[in-house]
Amino acid sequence: MTESFITDSLSSYPHPDHAEIIVVRHGQTVWNAERKVQGHLDVELNEIGRDQARAVADKLSRGPKISAIYSSDLQRAFETAQIIASKCGVPQVVKDFDLRERHKGDLQGLSHLEIAKTNPISYKALMSKNEEQEIPGGGESIVQLLERCKSALLRIGQKYKGERVVVVSHGASIEILYKWACVNGYEGKIHNASISVFHLYDEDKWNLKVWADVSHLSQRLLEKVAKNDLREVATVNDGRVVNSLSLREVIQGFSFPALPLMNLIVVGDFNLKSKAQTYIKAYCCAFGCDRTNGEVK
Repeated sequence: MTESFITDSLSSYPHPDHAEIIVVRHGQTVWNAERKVQGHLDVELNEIGRDQARAVADKLSRGPKISAIYSSDLQRAFETAQIIASKCGVPQVVKDFDLRERHKGDLQGLSHLEIAKTNPISYKALMSKNEEQEIPGGGESIVQLLERCKSALLRIGQKYKGERVVVVSHGASIEILYKWACVNGYEGKIHNASISVFHLYDEDKWNLKVWADVSHLSQRLLEKVAKNDLREVATVNDGRVVNSLSLREVIQGFSFPALPLMNLIVVGDFNLKSKAQTYIKAYCCAFGCDRTNGEVK
């Protein structure tokens, strides 16, 4: 997704029939880099995470007015929100417990690389397709997580209809909102400091306008991030940085039938290259055009 969601698509605000909720995942923490399960444990941002938060803040400050900023009460989200608030001229960040990460029970504090062996029962519960399966040790089920996060966004959206609000939350919480809004949607990694935009009309009508956008994160900043956060990242020839979740929108944003050069340089993961080629081929076929001047590296 391009920068246009800041300017073109939002230039006519306010829209009295819906609230625009900009959902941001918090910046990176030490435990993100070390691949530890955080859950409800209160881990603060590292320096990369603060840089990421500043990049989000800079991007959002160039858009229309933000009426309010809400955040999970966990430090990594709250600090991200405070950095955004300072740049965007919002005097106060509202803490909301319901925006917290999923409680992951007795897996919290453990390495992602070890939990399958050291806590097989809890790991099985975490990975279960049964949405009512709770994680041993006080952990939440998918249903419990959804109800908590959904109620928070509905409450915020109803209060700020016709306005723009920023919500800073966590990976699992954002993912569950996406699955609720887009039942048959495309899934993938939600990077730290990625931006998603929902238009909330009422409980039964949500529009997802932007999903997991990382175009505001520079290549320099991305290269600092731990390798697990670089598995599905690419740069476009005009300098934008995208992940696999926003790649389709980037490709679809180019004009047809005459495609300009669109070189994609994939960082780390051949799967993203394959996805790019698949999307381009399918979209070109749909529009009956030849793509002869683009390249995927």
